Amino acid sequence: MQQALAKNPILVTALNPIIGYAKAAEVAKAAYKQKRPIIDVAAEMTDLSVQELEKLLNPAHLTQGGIGQ
Repeated sequence: MQQALAKNPILVTALNPIIGYAKAAEVAKAAYKQKRPIIDVAAEMTDLSVQELEKLLNPAHLTQGGIGQ
């Protein structure tokens, strides 16, 4: 379940306010095409660190109504 969630393109919507819709869409498309986790591709394609991305893309926090809480 964790692996499927990590690759789900919907996760990038949490990054929209930080990197913008267009960049988030690029990340989602690349991750989907490469069958790789969103966090790995986002780390390569943005200036965000893995630590920042882990906080922003934490599914538990996202289900509680916010990013990076």
